[in-house]
Amino acid sequence: MNLAANHGRASDCIECKECEKACPQHLKITEHLKDVSATFDVHRNFPAENREAELKEEKSAQEGV
Repeated sequence: MNLAANHGRASDCIECKECEKACPQHLKITEHLKDVSATFDVHRNFPAENREAELKEEKSAQEGV
């Protein structure tokens, strides 16, 4: 499952910190999103233009093709 395909990537964060103001656990969400972006957006090659091919591969694997 790839939430980035439907909900955006961590690198889409504009660091407005509205999420941090609303967070009941007082997490530093913008800092965590930077870490997530560094790991997944770069190393896992998640740019939107490559996502269609990834979805086809995942579907084929699930169908056993």
